[in-house]
Amino acid sequence: MPSPKYKPQLLAIGNFIPILHYGPFAVNWWTFTNSKTSKNKNSLCIPIRVNERIQIKLNKIKFIIRIICNESNTIQSSYVCENDINDKIYLTTSEAINETYKKIFNMETQFSSPSIMDFDNENIIEQILSGVLFQPFKI
Repeated sequence: MPSPKYKPQLLAIGNFIPILHYGPFAVNWWTFTNSKTSKNKNSLCIPIRVNERIQIKLNKIKFIIRIICNESNTIQSSYVCENDINDKIYLTTSEAINETYKKIFNMETQFSSPSIMDFDNENIIEQILSGVLFQPFKI
């Protein structure tokens, strides 16, 4: 669950790209969450969409995380914090927000990827799943 101090906001759902989401490295373009919705009582598999943008406000500063498909490594998703003046590419949302936060405030913090992406929010889950015809599942 997200901390009461901040509330992630979905700015853009991004693009669902079948060659990534159903291709040989699809496992890297989906995330499983234990969140259950009114429509689905099992754990969900949620796509990591290219150009999805999430905003959270920390210490009165808005941080925007964008998911990208790094041209040098299309095997897995990458992340950019739009506040980072160096335009560094990160491997996780946690790394993107924590490193950028450290640069701006000169102090360490630890935010987890699920809380940043707000996969407990049924509205966000529905938006991200829109247009997805098939979801991977666990047995």
